[in-house]
Amino acid sequence: MDNYEFNKFEFQNNLFVSVDWLAFTFSSLSFTDILLFLNLNYNDFEPTGRGARGYKQMLKCKHADITILYDGTPNMGTHCEITSKGFYFAMCSFFKPLLVSTPFNSTALDIPFDFTHITYFIGQLVQRAKNVSRLDLAIDDYTDDYFTLDSLLDLVQSGRCISKFKSFKYEFSKKIGSLDYNGKTIYFGSRQSNVFLRVYDKALEQKVSNNMKWVRWEFELKNDMAINSINSILKFKSLPTFVFSLLNTYLRFINLDNERRTRCSTYSVWSNFTGNVDKVKLYVKPAVKDIEYVKNWFDTYIGPTLGKIIDADNWDYRFITDNIEQWSYRGGVKLYEDD
Repeated sequence: MDNYEFNKFEFQNNLFVSVDWLAFTFSSLSFTDILLFLNLNYNDFEPTGRGARGYKQMLKCKHADITILYDGTPNMGTHCEITSKGFYFAMCSFFKPLLVSTPFNSTALDIPFDFTHITYFIGQLVQRAKNVSRLDLAIDDYTDDYFTLDSLLDLVQSGRCISKFKSFKYEFSKKIGSLDYNGKTIYFGSRQSNVFLRVYDKALEQKVSNNMKWVRWEFELKNDMAINSINSILKFKSLPTFVFSLLNTYLRFINLDNERRTRCSTYSVWSNFTGNVDKVKLYVKPAVKDIEYVKNWFDTYIGPTLGKIIDADNWDYRFITDNIEQWSYRGGVKLYEDD
């Protein structure tokens, strides 16, 4: 399997795209369905004796950063999280049954010719998963040809950035008594939103040689934006092309050569960096919140608190019966017909 680099895709010279985080949920209450999908064994995992995210139980992979959560409420199913450190291991395991020998004394993946391994994997995933709640996609720039954190900050602060994001934040850290930086990061947008971008000096973070250039651009996509992004990747049939299209959709750096910033020409370094790829449309139609959605929301967020109230009242339900009429009225529901 060492002949396959399952989580790094070159866009152009020394610009690489990778999956940095993947979180998905299966409807099944049995964690074995996730194990079977990834072609992993229970022996690859060990129980932690605790849960997370509303689940009571957690399994951690012994060999890579893969987590499976289970034993929640019936509507929660089972949940899996794979970080960049676990993605290679997961891909190797997933594709092991699909490796075939070739006439050239090598091996190849037995997948449709118009798929790459990553598009094949996510195509299979969206067919099986109840939901994909998070997808992080990263661009690693190892060149001196494009941007540093300092040059990016200068462009943003000088009004040369047009963006769908409404705000940005710059953070840095230093050792006390030293001029050397420990880290530099620019955040675009809100961490609570479904699209969030961070750009940081990965060389500083990893404490690699001072002579090494390494800037990472990292999208965090959640919920509907994660699903829509996966559908777009399948449409593009190329992870790198999609990621740079997404970047070009949310950011553009300009030359200040017109009174209206939206009519300013694009900064040539940005054009070279993104390869002049087209923008991508990821409109998410607001979901209709039917009664099942409301029930699931109530069960997840209100039910536990209501249970504590009833328990504190020695299982006296009068708190509910005394308030149900005014709750219904506030919700626009009539309990009784007008005379």
